[in-house]
Amino acid sequence: MIEIGIFRIFGDELDQPVIDIEVALQLHNNRKQALHDVFDNQQDVQVASWGDTDDSQPHEFVTIAVSIGATALANHVLIPAAKFIFEKIADKAIDTVLEKSVSWILSKFKKKQVEKTIGRFEIRLPNGTVLFVDNPKLGDKIKFVVNGKWEEIKF
Repeated sequence: MIEIGIFRIFGDELDQPVIDIEVALQLHNNRKQALHDVFDNQQDVQVASWGDTDDSQPHEFVTIAVSIGATALANHVLIPAAKFIFEKIADKAIDTVLEKSVSWILSKFKKKQVEKTIGRFEIRLPNGTVLFVDNPKLGDKIKFVVNGKWEEIKF
């Protein structure tokens, strides 16, 4: 199981402040739709928890829990950023299905970031490693800690 925390878009990502509850709700709903676009109707993808994704009140941050099976990953090509990350954390016994799952999530979420339907996000791996993924406008980097040291890669 992989846990993903996803921020909605914030004012600095839109070049305008979000101070209106209606705007915040619309951004929350945009993220909800983006997450359902990514995970609904996917073969061999299970969402164990949607957290506050479908709530009628706006949330700046929601957490979901997913598992992605081999069938969903069969045609997925590993992206270079994922390969770099897993080479760095290889001493923590990561398997290739997990590596491809993270790559799959990064690929799908990157598109949603470009569409400005989701903001920054983080991926929590079963071994405790957390990948922090910036929004393209805010630096477009993935940051994580290996052996107590921060690492980052352009995404």
